[in-house]
Amino acid sequence: MRRWFLCAAIFAAGVIALVPPASAQVSQSLVFRPGETVSIESGDINYYRSSELYIASGGVTVHYGENTLTAEKVILDRANSTLEASGDVVLTDGRSRFSSDRVVAHMGNRTGVIFGGNFYLPESGYRFSGRRIEKLGEAEYLIEDGSLTTCDCGPETTPSWYVSAGYIRVTVGGYAQVSNAVFYVKGIPVFYLPFGFFPVKQGREFG
Repeated sequence: MRRWFLCAAIFAAGVIALVPPASAQVSQSLVFRPGETVSIESGDINYYRSSELYIASGGVTVHYGENTLTAEKVILDRANSTLEASGDVVLTDGRSRFSSDRVVAHMGNRTGVIFGGNFYLPESGYRFSGRRIEKLGEAEYLIEDGSLTTCDCGPETTPSWYVSAGYIRVTVGGYAQVSNAVFYVKGIPVFYLPFGFFPVKQGREFG
């Protein structure tokens, strides 16, 4: 009997040893610029002193001012004030929400590029998507090969209306200017717009 208990105890200890430990989040705060702190939470964070690179992977969350970014991987270049995020990237900045597979941002001047993504402006209800979305300034965006709509529908559902355009220039709180555009209703092209303007202000304007 004693031998049986001893064997059972050894077996249980072996099973426990084989169970991987639960992954814990690692948190790192750093002063990116005087008076500005960046907070990183991730499953793994590595710092390379010679190049001043932070590389975080596994459920990464970055807080910077009013910006919050989540992604699978983030490379933070402290020397050049840049950030590159990839894998299910979601970025919110207080007035809009972006989602993409890859984002490259310059954290010093608040500019950057979103590749193959979309963004939503809650105050106006407009939703934009594009092959390439460049943030030109605090409230300016340039979208290439993009579209806009106010329809709140899933990614697999065609909006009741939308505009597809070669270029869309968006001023948050102002207008979206489209060029080389086509207006669609229920997926059917209705008319061509060489140029056009859509109000993206709070409450929207019509007419």
